Amino acid sequence: MTKPMVLCIERDALQQQEIPYYTSGIFPFNLSNVSPENFHFLNRKLVDNKDNKVYQDIGYLLPQILPYITIMDLDGNYLTYSRNGTETRLHGSRSLGIGGHIDIYDFYDQDYQLFNSPIETIAQATHRELREEIGVSAMFDTALLSRIIVDTTNSVGKVHVGLTTTIIAEQDSIQPQEELHDPQWLSVEELKANIDQYENWSKLIIGEL
Repeated sequence: MTKPMVLCIERDALQQQEIPYYTSGIFPFNLSNVSPENFHFLNRKLVDNKDNKVYQDIGYLLPQILPYITIMDLDGNYLTYSRNGTETRLHGSRSLGIGGHIDIYDFYDQDYQLFNSPIETIAQATHRELREEIGVSAMFDTALLSRIIVDTTNSVGKVHVGLTTTIIAEQDSIQPQEELHDPQWLSVEELKANIDQYENWSKLIIGEL
């Protein structure tokens, strides 16, 4: 199956908000300060290419941008699951992040009549991912996405950045779907005690809890 084009952001747009080119961490980020011209839809096969040096450089300079939402219950426990999706390099790791790539279909409105702005596209994609993965149907406010995960220390992180926030909800309102393997609600203490089981982005989040 052909992979759809995915939304990417110019790394220069991150640097304009004082995020270093080569770094690892979670940084304040203002989506509304990014020009629409700094966003681009690119073929995911190109920007994920691990074998061609030129394509690797393109993937680094234009990282794929995606929502990475953590879910916390009223007692301070976090929803975690075992990673087993399209990104095979993350298989076997646990994750706190709900979300995924923003593809070209998110660029259109619900009637496929008009084009969304980049911020509307990100909101629609986040809404879609939350509905598909945990059954949350409420519309999503991108103003909540005020932090960005950047990690250029590994091959996956070099070509991705993640917009992150935490949603607080009752456990009964969250319905993990089949895509989320072995879902568990874990305390901060349990997360920290087993941090080595988690993918890098989740490790960064756990480190700040």
